[in-house]
Amino acid sequence: MNTKEKIIQLLNYAINAPSGGNSQPWTFKISDNKLTILSHPEKDNPVLNFRFRGTLIAQGALIENIIIAASHYDLEAMVNIASDPNDQAIAQITFNDFQVSPDPLYSSIPKRFTNRKQYRDKIIPKEILTDIFNMANVLGGSMVNTFFIGDKNKMAIAGKAASNNEIVMLENKVLHNLFFKEVIWNSYEEKIKGGSGLYIKTLELKKPQEIVFRIIRHWPMMAILKKIGLAKFIASENAKIYETGGAMGAISVNGDSHENFIMAGRVLERIWLSCAKEGINLQLMTGILFMWQKIMAGETEIFSASEVSLIKTSYEQISSAFNIKDGIITLMFRVGYSENPSAFSYKKEPIIISS
Repeated sequence: MNTKEKIIQLLNYAINAPSGGNSQPWTFKISDNKLTILSHPEKDNPVLNFRFRGTLIAQGALIENIIIAASHYDLEAMVNIASDPNDQAIAQITFNDFQVSPDPLYSSIPKRFTNRKQYRDKIIPKEILTDIFNMANVLGGSMVNTFFIGDKNKMAIAGKAASNNEIVMLENKVLHNLFFKEVIWNSYEEKIKGGSGLYIKTLELKKPQEIVFRIIRHWPMMAILKKIGLAKFIASENAKIYETGGAMGAISVNGDSHENFIMAGRVLERIWLSCAKEGINLQLMTGILFMWQKIMAGETEIFSASEVSLIKTSYEQISSAFNIKDGIITLMFRVGYSENPSAFSYKKEPIIISS
């Protein structure tokens, strides 16, 4: 098998990387022993994907998968990130033959998935969490910091703060319409759309909740029901789910360059794969964090004054719960033990563009 054939094979494995709304915002070019990753931020949420940071995080997770998968094929992956954050060719990876021990996380790549079910109230051994987060901090270096909490009171505070995302998403007409545009209502539609979007079954809604979701996808209905506090009720129910599990984690970046957010994605994927290896589930909770970044940049046009206040307060509560004093909190997640999710997001085959 030549190098190009190896690259194609490892790409089929590596694309099982997380992305906002399962947007899978990438295509590829292959030339000899070089792989170019082309970024497609337009596939992501146009409001929450502030300065394309969500897309950059997704690209980082993809790159980490590629580096890990390359070791399985006796290849060394040398990554070069584009100096211009607006360059569509966001990264070029050069592969060289190199006898190296396969990364032990390789087998975890297909086992990585989002699980939004309630987690068991079971403690994760501290040595496992410490090892995972210490490894993540080594990878992140001076660009990224990771944090975790296991205190139930702090987890409840952070979980409630994260659930305020649902209030803003459902009561804000612009965000409401964008969210429901992403929802995929059946497996047939998911395949037609090539997997891009949120498959309804992955949201782990109970049947009555799914019926309500189908009703409130129409803004006039949501506009009526928000007056009786439906969004706040949904948020309070989700907060009960968010605080379950063995721990919560957060990732902050020490700067706002595109390289920082790509590294945050690499660190996230390393944590997620390490959790998968231990049979630990993970769910991201990031909406409030991206809204906060948008607001702090002065881009408040789509938000009401009360929404701005809620977002700022929620971010401060998350920061306090994790005792994060510096940097930009970019990612937050819960980890724990649970039964398998009801459904998995569909991943389309890598699109390789002829050079």
